Amino acid sequence: TINSKNGNIVLTGNPSGTGVASNKTGSGISLDAATLDAGDGGIMLRGEGRGAANASGVSLINSSVVKSSGGTISITGNNADTSALANQTGVSIASSSLVNASGANNVTVTGTSGAGTGVGNAGVIVQSGARVSATNGALTVVGTSVSAGDQAIGVLVTGGNSKIDSTG
Repeated sequence: TINSKNGNIVLTGNPSGTGVASNKTGSGISLDAATLDAGDGGIMLRGEGRGAANASGVSLINSSVVKSSGGTISITGNNADTSALANQTGVSIASSSLVNASGANNVTVTGTSGAGTGVGNAGVIVQSGARVSATNGALTVVGTSVSAGDQAIGVLVTGGNSKIDSTG
């Protein structure tokens, strides 16, 4: 858990090496049942994934929460993999995870998939009950798949109760 009352939270991550042995997940930033709460501050996550199946630039799983009540949230993930591995996503938000900016604050999620030939390389995927929301602000989700493989999708929302929504 990382909490801040008024300051910004900034995380940048890149896996070292080129193979699974040096980074088993291959993800730049991986939040697993974690909470980032910036209070009145903003949150910026920037990650690059590569070198493993199911790698993401930024990955949120197992009910992870990224939230701010007074600042913007920006999540940018890029997957630099060019192999035949599957599910090389830019940003993956899954397993009942939540990204939420309340107040008049904006949420931006931008993801670029791996360029390889694997199946299921999405720019941004929201799945398995995950939610991306802005309570009273703008919500922008941009996904780009540069994959040559099957199921190359820019933005994919799949699974029960998964959603992207804004009430602003």
